[in-house]
This record gives sequence, C-alpha cells and structure tokens, in this order.
Amino acid sequence: MLIDSHAHLDYDYDESTEQLLANAASAGVTRVIAIAAAADSLERVRELAEKFPQVFFTSGIHPHDSKDFTPEIFARIQALAQHPKCVAIGELGLDYFYEHSTHALQFAAIESQMQFSAELGKPIVVHTREADADTLRFLETHSTEFRKRHPARAPGVIHCFTGTAALAQASLDLGYYVSFSGIITFKTAESLRAVVRDVVPMERLLVETDSPFLAPVPHRGKKNQPAHTRVVAEKVAELKGLSLEEVARITRQNTETLFALP
Repeated sequence: MLIDSHAHLDYDYDESTEQLLANAASAGVTRVIAIAAAADSLERVRELAEKFPQVFFTSGIHPHDSKDFTPEIFARIQALAQHPKCVAIGELGLDYFYEHSTHALQFAAIESQMQFSAELGKPIVVHTREADADTLRFLETHSTEFRKRHPARAPGVIHCFTGTAALAQASLDLGYYVSFSGIITFKTAESLRAVVRDVVPMERLLVETDSPFLAPVPHRGKKNQPAHTRVVAEKVAELKGLSLEEVARITRQNTETLFALP
C-alpha cells in the first residue's frame, strides 16, 4: 500500500475526486495528502479531507502566492491547522524561477509559516526552486527551533525534489525528509536519479505525484493523478534495487511517521 504524499486534489481534473481515489486504490495507493497552495484552496482541501476518510490535508501558502499572505490569510491558515486531519503547514517555500512574488514577500510568508509550524509541532512541506542558499538558511532556523520544541518529530519534507546532491544532503542533515515525483522518470533527469540512488536513504524518502502536474512516463502529456504514485515507487525500486513491495512499505512508514498519520 502506497501513500501519495503530495497532490493538489482540489484542482481541475478530467475525473471526479471519487474516481481519482478509486483509481488510486486500484493501483495500491490508499491515502493521499491534499496540499494547500493558493488562498482559495485552504478550505477546499479541508472539505476534501472531511469528505473522504483516506484524504488528509495541509494548511499554508505557496511562494508564488506570497503576495496574498495577509494577516487575514495567516489567521485562516492557523485556524485550519488545528483541524485533526491537518497534518502539515505548507506548501510554503521560495521560488526564484518564476518570481510571482518578490523575494521580500516570499521571506515574510515563509518565516511566519515556519515559526507557526515550530510552535504548533506540525511539519512543513517545502517548495524550493533556484533558491538553494536562502532556502537552506530558512530550513536551518526552522529545524533548530522545531527540533528543540519537538525532539521526537521531523521538521518537514522537501517536496518534489529537483535540486542538487548537495541540497539533498544538507536537507537530510537538518532532519528533513526528501520526496520525489514523476520527474525521476523523465529522460533528462539522470542527475536527479543519481540523488535517489546515491544520496537519499530509503528511511528518509517519500513518494508523491504533485498531481495534476508532472505526470510520469508513460503518462506524459496527460493530467497526473494519485494512482501514478505507483509509477514513481516503481522507479525508486529500480534505482534502489528493491522490490516495489519494500519501497511501498518503507515510504508508507516514512509518510505515516512524518505526518503522524493514524
């Protein structure tokens, strides 16, 4: 049994949520973490988690939407984070590739959300793109504070990892998990496959789809969905020289541990 540790279930799909979850179950994906991103997704992911027992959710604002990070939005994030099915804060982070929000606005949003995570004791889900140095600076501060307050918990996960071996190792050293998506199946992703194979140990590795984005080979060009977590896990199994069953068992356990899933 697999867990899709990161999917945007409230986005537009060609199938209903019921059908997406049925497809996932048929592929052995029994639980899904529905990730909040923009402000208008905050309540939607909560509603999905309340409707479907196999769905859990996060509360936070994506770096692209840091320009919308107002006191009112932060209050909503904080209120939703108290929900028993809210398992993490995020997706938060830094993105210097698109820069839909200025660096200053991104800094303000990530700092507030990370501090709240440390106070609350729920881990963070981190997005980072072309911002390694600044991301690590924030991760170090968050990890120190979080682990001081909650020594039995990991501080979070770097989701949809696409960075360097150095970034992966630094994140691991700070106590974070590292999650891989369908990108590891792309022809151009050999350096990323090397990170999976040689850097991130199985006990710190998660699998995800980032649906509806980044559909893995052989589903490129179509909308991604949680069922394709299996394809990601199959590639991890190939790279690690393990069975799919072993990868499913370990990544499921990792996800349950990180997010304190029942």
